[in-house]
Amino acid sequence: SVSAAMAGPWLALWALLPWLAPACAGRPVPVFRPCTPLITQDCVPGRFVECNSTAPGRRRRFPPDAFAGCTEGLGAVHELEEVIIQFTNGDPAGGGRCLEIAVRIGECWGWDTDGSQYNCMGLCGPSCQLLDSPVVCSNWAINCLRHDVCSYYYDSFGGGMDAACGYAFNEARKDYLVPCLAYDRCTLKRFNTFGEVCAADTEASRFAQHAAGTEFRSM
Repeated sequence: SVSAAMAGPWLALWALLPWLAPACAGRPVPVFRPCTPLITQDCVPGRFVECNSTAPGRRRRFPPDAFAGCTEGLGAVHELEEVIIQFTNGDPAGGGRCLEIAVRIGECWGWDTDGSQYNCMGLCGPSCQLLDSPVVCSNWAINCLRHDVCSYYYDSFGGGMDAACGYAFNEARKDYLVPCLAYDRCTLKRFNTFGEVCAADTEASRFAQHAAGTEFRSM
């Protein structure tokens, strides 16, 4: 095994690989991630709005207390889907401020202000799946998307103990824990790693990358 001292540099390099790969390939980097009170550069203002401000059109709108899991149908997501997800500052029962955002499944927003990665939005777990392997899988769910956008907006940490988004973390946990190797109701095939979601040239990836109003800059 590798010692902790030796592992540090390799782990740091591993964390950078998803971003180095598209840069080395000359790919444009999308900057359509939404602005927040803390994130004000390389972002699009106005994507986060007060609840019920966005015309739904054909998009599904999920209230902040719509906690159906991915195994229940309503809480499942699909490639090529854009939804309106609502979240509150603290448990919805507490009456905290309610915000919403129209977001496409799999959007890749990069790093927040404290260095956490927000890619593959809606995937259950931190950022994108690291490995493409038949023995590794990931779930996708509305509950996980809600926690992703809430945590990004409020720069949350502490999991279920976080004052702003802990409730969303606790609801997302049930979808994260669904055994995806045995039960694939919550999975999206070939749409899990950074390469498949954030940097691929597939219909699902292009849909996630090219939201309305997308701007691009080269690295």
